Amino acid sequence: MVGTGGGSTIESVGTTSGAGGANGGGGTAAMDASVIGSGGIVGTDDASITAMDGAFTATGGTADAGAESAMMGSGGSTSTTASQESFTATGSLVVSRSHHTATLLPNGKVLVAGGISGRDPVSSGQVPLASAELYDPGSGTFSATGSMATPRMGHTATLLPNGKVLIAGGGDGHNSVYDSMELYDPTTGTFTATGGMTVSRFLHTATLLLNGKVLLAGGYTTNGAAELYDPTTGTSTATGSMKVDRNSPTATLLPNGKVLVAGGNVSILMCASCQVWASAELYDPTTGLFAATSNMTMTRTNHAATLLGNGKVLLTGGEGGYVPNSNFPESAELFDPTTEKFTVAGIMMAARKYPTATLLPRSELVLVAGGDDCRDTSPTPQLDGTAWANPNHCIADDSPESSELYDPAAGKFTATGSMIGVTAVHTATLLPSGKVLIVGGVAGLYN
Repeated sequence: MVGTGGGSTIESVGTTSGAGGANGGGGTAAMDASVIGSGGIVGTDDASITAMDGAFTATGGTADAGAESAMMGSGGSTSTTASQESFTATGSLVVSRSHHTATLLPNGKVLVAGGISGRDPVSSGQVPLASAELYDPGSGTFSATGSMATPRMGHTATLLPNGKVLIAGGGDGHNSVYDSMELYDPTTGTFTATGGMTVSRFLHTATLLLNGKVLLAGGYTTNGAAELYDPTTGTSTATGSMKVDRNSPTATLLPNGKVLVAGGNVSILMCASCQVWASAELYDPTTGLFAATSNMTMTRTNHAATLLGNGKVLLTGGEGGYVPNSNFPESAELFDPTTEKFTVAGIMMAARKYPTATLLPRSELVLVAGGDDCRDTSPTPQLDGTAWANPNHCIADDSPESSELYDPAAGKFTATGSMIGVTAVHTATLLPSGKVLIVGGVAGLYN
């Protein structure tokens, strides 16, 4: 589905499963029920754009503003078949947007904040949005709420224990990266400034720890630096640095309280030959230090990470390197915190860069939706205005509207319903009803 002027299609995916975890800027936080991956900038002229927390992509068509949903199984069933799932359209955004964040609030509504309204900012001169809006699952509609003090994209949004949402970092998509943060208060519908970060961050991760603090790690311009935001004081202080510089990694809170940070690439935005990492590390809040753990089975950046019910972490999709027409892994892998080892988890139905991967808790299945399988060699501008001759720059995708289910018990992926519109680097938020709200570019509800 493609629209014009006002917006993007939104879909919602529904399941009979309960609520799940969160992934902000590619990281997992227990109190925020949206699950996403992370990524960088990809764009084309006249592109239909979808977005994910802290990551972006675009595919053919004009930006349009909607959502869709899908329901997995029925009546609390713990199993499902592909024929039971479907995506259905839901309300349209007030402002079309991509490269935004989406956060489930304690009242059951979803806060959608920032991003851009249009094509890729680098190639089209788009500027980020300060506006935000709320999705009400009861009415299936979006309504405007207060605006942020700073327009931003590539930021993170983390639900805090006090019910407020921490918006951190981001940039303008051109050459400005921010260290500012602000808080959204659902009771007043307004944003207010809070203490700034120790460094500017863009395409970083934000993970709510068991002690209530937020670990902010990696991102563009940080050189591996990490810090902790304390909601009680409203300030951020430096903590141990990562072993390597990571842009667009994933960060997942483990049951033991540690944080798994995996993959990513050297933080130079739009770099044609940047190092992509297979390495991973663990952050220990008790010591404030990162320690190396085993490597992934392959290099990955712009991938997704999902905490499973058995305590393992599923890593899906991404890209293995900035080499044209290659390195788009169809493989997935599992991290076992007890052994600190990665093992191959199966082969996906399609290669996916910037996918979302949402745990459906009652069934224990994982919905992997959207993402690009970009194989093109056309040039795209870098931030300095020069041409990047051989990027992974999407003009056409093989199956960006498709989705699939991962069954941890069987260790395999199976195809499920396709989304109504083309989606990549979108947000996917698990609602209290068990439906999954997909927002950005062309998006919707999964039933």
